[in-house]
Amino acid sequence: MVPVVFGAIVFIYIAMYIIPGDPVQSLVGERPVTEEFRRAIIDRYGLDDPLPTRIAKYVGNLIHFDFGESALSRRQVWDIIKETFPNTARLAVAGTFFLILLGIGSGMISAVRRYSRLDTGVTLATIVLVSTPVFVLGLLLQIFVALKLKDVLGLPITGLDQGLKSYILPGFTLASVSMAYISRLQRTTLLETLESDYVRTARAKGLPERRVIFNHAWRNALIPVVTYLGLDIGTVLGGAILTETVFNINGVGRALAIAISTRDNQVVLGISVFVVVIYLVVNLLVDLLYAVLDPRIRYT
Repeated sequence: MVPVVFGAIVFIYIAMYIIPGDPVQSLVGERPVTEEFRRAIIDRYGLDDPLPTRIAKYVGNLIHFDFGESALSRRQVWDIIKETFPNTARLAVAGTFFLILLGIGSGMISAVRRYSRLDTGVTLATIVLVSTPVFVLGLLLQIFVALKLKDVLGLPITGLDQGLKSYILPGFTLASVSMAYISRLQRTTLLETLESDYVRTARAKGLPERRVIFNHAWRNALIPVVTYLGLDIGTVLGGAILTETVFNINGVGRALAIAISTRDNQVVLGISVFVVVIYLVVNLLVDLLYAVLDPRIRYT
């Protein structure tokens, strides 16, 4: 995990370094910048230091849990993360709920009812979700669900200030693409597992079909899905940028989008490093979960 975090820091730093434009001018917009002000900003943030020196300084500060200071708001980056991440975390939990309930659930139903009308409907629905951009789906849900059905459902259009129902539309939007892929993956893996010898043996012993599916087939078929879920956390966090922007949610994704547009490099770096760490921790938990799903897997 340590070399991956370090590699991410180096990559992001180099990416910001080669982006054309004046970072000092981007902080003040169209207003003219005096030479004294420019020199003060350059000295404050070490913009004229060699790139390796700047990276080394930043890594040294991170060791002391110092993510730097926002050049735009003069707030500590860690304070921005602490303020915005809870909203993103709750949104990610809502998205994960839809991934498990609708993604895995529809994939299981589609596999059990293979070639039925229900299977065809799930296939068409997943194609539509994969083909629809996240921001387009969010706008469509706002118009046709939040506005048109306002008196029926009472779902808010933006924000997270109306309790659990505030997370329904943004959570579904955030999980939409991943939900479609997980549904197809769950269907494929469960169908393959149902064709295996030990499942045929269980059926030959006269076990009920429900027990065959849930006790014997589903746990093994779930391992590739769990792997995809762990890897997909990066996609979910990346999709939070668009989802939080569309639904006007004060989260990490929206803060990152604002920081990128204003060239607030310290905020971009701090949030990016934080997201990388979250991604690695989730994947570590996924690796450990394999041993729970399959007793044959052991870590020594």
